[in-house]
Amino acid sequence: MGITRGQVRDSLFENEAVVLNVLSAGEYEKLHIAGTRSQPLGQDHGAFAQEVEKQYGKRRNFITYSSDITCGAAGNAAKILREHGFKAEEYAGGMDEWNGLGWPVEGILALGARFTKKISAHVPHGLDRPWDRDTPTIPKRI
Repeated sequence: MGITRGQVRDSLFENEAVVLNVLSAGEYEKLHIAGTRSQPLGQDHGAFAQEVEKQYGKRRNFITYSSDITCGAAGNAAKILREHGFKAEEYAGGMDEWNGLGWPVEGILALGARFTKKISAHVPHGLDRPWDRDTPTIPKRI
């Protein structure tokens, strides 16, 4: 069972869930949904669940995401977490859908490939979240 991009956005805005990018640390550094955490799924599923518990505990709600709807990592990670007693759901649209909407992203590629250091997408003064505005302020993927 998955959740929608709007539910992810609302969970981030209200701090209702820990949103985990389950791709490799390198992929996370390149581009990730703003405000999310990196927790690579890897081959050892038990170690993945143990690390999530160590970092965040079991009482939180978790949302997992990966690159896009064709990548099974987010679904697998949510299933593994549920099997270990966590409350977890997947966001199947992943980075591809989120970034395609122009919603807030962070990482090396956040504002274009010409930047070589890690940067965050610019948030205009007075706005906590760029999606509070009708017109996206984050450039779409190049």
